[in-house]
Amino acid sequence: YGQTGLLTGKLLDDKGAALTYANVSLLRSPDTTFVSGAVTNNEGFFSIPTPAVGKYILRISAIGFIENKTAVFEVSRESFNKDFGNITLKQDEKTLKEVSVTALRPTITQLADRMVVSVEGTAMAAGSTAYAVLAKSPGVFIDQEGNIQLNGRGGVTVMLNGKLTYLSARDLRSLLEGMSAENIKNIEIITNPSSKYDAEGSSGILNINLKKNVRQGMNGSVYTGYTYNGKQSGYTAGGNINYNNGRWNSFLNLDFSHRVGGREATFTRVFYGTNKTTYFDQNATGNFMAEGPPTIRIGTDYTINDKQSIGVMGYFNTNTAKQDFLTETLIGNSPKLPYQFIDADNYSENTYKNFTTNLHYQNKIDTLGTLLSTDLDYVKITNRGASDYYNYFTDLSNNQHSQDFLYTSMPNGYDIYSAKVDFALVVDSLTTGSADRDAHLKGPDFFDSANYPKISFKGTKYESVDDDGSYELYGDLTVKNTTRNIKLDVEFGGVVKDPWGNTKAGFTINGKINRKDFGLVWNVVTEAGGILVGEEVKIACEVQLIEHRDA
Repeated sequence: YGQTGLLTGKLLDDKGAALTYANVSLLRSPDTTFVSGAVTNNEGFFSIPTPAVGKYILRISAIGFIENKTAVFEVSRESFNKDFGNITLKQDEKTLKEVSVTALRPTITQLADRMVVSVEGTAMAAGSTAYAVLAKSPGVFIDQEGNIQLNGRGGVTVMLNGKLTYLSARDLRSLLEGMSAENIKNIEIITNPSSKYDAEGSSGILNINLKKNVRQGMNGSVYTGYTYNGKQSGYTAGGNINYNNGRWNSFLNLDFSHRVGGREATFTRVFYGTNKTTYFDQNATGNFMAEGPPTIRIGTDYTINDKQSIGVMGYFNTNTAKQDFLTETLIGNSPKLPYQFIDADNYSENTYKNFTTNLHYQNKIDTLGTLLSTDLDYVKITNRGASDYYNYFTDLSNNQHSQDFLYTSMPNGYDIYSAKVDFALVVDSLTTGSADRDAHLKGPDFFDSANYPKISFKGTKYESVDDDGSYELYGDLTVKNTTRNIKLDVEFGGVVKDPWGNTKAGFTINGKINRKDFGLVWNVVTEAGGILVGEEVKIACEVQLIEHRDA
């Protein structure tokens, strides 16, 4: 792209106030392919580098506002500049139970390491999907294939409640389109993920946090929505039941959906060749329908004691999508003088299924924030897709007819097994039995807790060594912002009952590291000529889990 020109403008709401954190997408015309984009600043201004020569439109969207598009404009040179002036977006209005409700715009909070879009309790969540809310979030751009970019960069990781989804762009779109926005608490937009996230190589994280029940007893809600685009009808419906009884916190969510959409287009193209010019005129219509039987999320968390909790979650989603794309095309060497007519009728159908289970455990080791958490995941995904392409050709010079029929079948699927162990140690919680030694360890010579308050370990691989309960745990250890992959030996001691009837499970963890690998290089020479502190550090952990018994 040429960098000498700029596309600029300012976004306002319908009251004339500057509209911040709105998305401005640059789309190629007429096929609306995503080219680049920008997010408005605190004063509502945006600036996009001038793209290559061609025709474009701007699509402007913001959570709680109706999408707007500019007229088609043409870029004629690299130094092309265009100021769109003030562009006004109107607040989205929904009609719920015959009462007109102006959608409350979700609160957008900019924190030091992330932006948080609060969705819970806003009217715009009613009748909307998680996909629709995500697509309007600041800096989020989604192309026609469902690929997500964050601030113009691909490779975005999408997580649910801080957990990976393991889905392709297409499958992720199916999941989010089948999820009601009513279930969302907030969306975290993290452009520079820290080491605590499973996002190596990612250009950013979009973490969708779902609502968690905090009310005691049993409660629930239901929702429904209806859409009509002038030709097709769609609906969404669902509900949730929550049960919270002290130590047990359980939930059940059900979502139904019948999504529809379509498009009509006219394409006129001219292809200039060395010896001839070809004129291409096409009329196209397309329709799609995606129907999801109940999407089910069910889970429960059990609080073992004030420090430990364990839980399990299951998720099942299936939907069937049907799509047609019908075109009539005239091709010729002169305008309005075609020599060939092509009638192409394309039909496709795809059935997607996703089954996910998760077992998780969390232990808040101290009140300063030292935390141990583990996750076990199993994901099974299947896709069964097929397409029919019926092509009918007519030679207009002699009225000869021919045809070409094609069929494709695209079955695919995979199973994912995943285990994760995360440990975060607050340096200020270290104790050795000597106040002076503790202060030295927490100071600049060693861990420097003032600048590096935490030491973290994130498990990356877990392997069984033998059948006697021996395992090898591999993971990333981070000390003073230096990360190294290490190996730990794990021994499972079994499950026993003590003389007082308590059920206990025990683990022993051992390993070795070189402290200099993590920038811990302080040392002194003793009077005898030796070194005060060795380079090798042994890691030894005794982990005991005790089943809680109600008194």
